[in-house]
Amino acid sequence: MTTLSTKQKQFLKGLAHHLNPVVMLGGNGLTEGVLAEIENALAHHELIKVKLPALIVKPNN
Repeated sequence: MTTLSTKQKQFLKGLAHHLNPVVMLGGNGLTEGVLAEIENALAHHELIKVKLPALIVKPNN
């Protein structure tokens, strides 16, 4: 796997800004089914956007 420079990451983020999410992670997180869907989406599109669930921060007691 190739490591991207900061400038390359910024460029790709700019390209992806207008895209709608193709894959959305649910409460079960990153499952085999989600990975398969990501691979399928990447086979059809060069750049995809994945939506992650909102993080819920639990306070430490």
